Amino acid sequence: MSHLASQRGLTLIELMVAVALNLVVVLVAAYLYLNGRSTEKAMEERAALFENGQLALELLGKEIGNAGYYPAHMQEPGTTLSVTRGQYTNPVPAVSAFDAGVFGCTNGYFNVKSGACAAVDGINKTGDGIVLNYFTEDALSLSAGARADCQGHIVDGDASVNTADRVGAAAKNPQLPPAHPLFVSNRYTLGKIDYAIEGGRTISTFGLSCVGNGSAKYQSLVPGIEQLRIKYGLRDASAARATQYVDAAAAGTAGPISADDQTYQGWQRVVSVQVCLVARSLTATRFRGAGAETRLDCDGNTMRDDGVQRRRFIQVFAVKNRLS
Repeated sequence: MSHLASQRGLTLIELMVAVALNLVVVLVAAYLYLNGRSTEKAMEERAALFENGQLALELLGKEIGNAGYYPAHMQEPGTTLSVTRGQYTNPVPAVSAFDAGVFGCTNGYFNVKSGACAAVDGINKTGDGIVLNYFTEDALSLSAGARADCQGHIVDGDASVNTADRVGAAAKNPQLPPAHPLFVSNRYTLGKIDYAIEGGRTISTFGLSCVGNGSAKYQSLVPGIEQLRIKYGLRDASAARATQYVDAAAAGTAGPISADDQTYQGWQRVVSVQVCLVARSLTATRFRGAGAETRLDCDGNTMRDDGVQRRRFIQVFAVKNRLS
């Protein structure tokens, strides 16, 4: 009898308690794993958000630094170089966007076909637009980026501006420098982008997009940029630095001032550009326990509370090559 008692198994109650304990352990382990994975994903998205925001600023800042540049030791076709100082030249006088190194559109983008600003629709394009023009000092090949637009396409093919006289022997041999400076015009705005994320899903958002005068249409460069606002710093007659920041409409109609024995008006008065953008995570991955976003966007409005991480980036860039 004692032998049979020693062989007795678990009672039903004991079995239920063991199963319940095991279930609790599994649930706790699953929770810790999912919570850790969620936090890891949120950190990855935050890192990508910062990377995209900084990259967008870096791209625009580099272009703003080039705006208005004309190599001092070179000259326009058919002209005589009288002073060892560059002079920015509008290659297409009929298009006002090329009258200076910097041109902008408030709540609009530069329409390549019309040669003027077009209003954004908030569906395919949104935010402000900016046009940045400069001439190349091309003693290098395309691999060094000297003759490429923002999409990496050569600008030699823009025959309306970069004529055969400008390109010269470089038309047949890209390793040779052109006979005269080549005109580069890069236009930026925010364009719709369908972005593939984990799980095979696709989200629609906006990204920093550009089209250059060597390209055919706008193409996205940096995803997850959902707001872009640009202000232009205008100098007055007493200072070379900006004394006020205005939108594109006010910059284009800025009255004339006299400084440095020259007259500046409109876009010629722009000495710096303030770029503000909002970058977002590509999925709703706000950190667990984090409260609602209370940061302001570029228009001074509170950012949406929809679980998506957002960050505002603002930076001012000098227009280093401000020539009349």
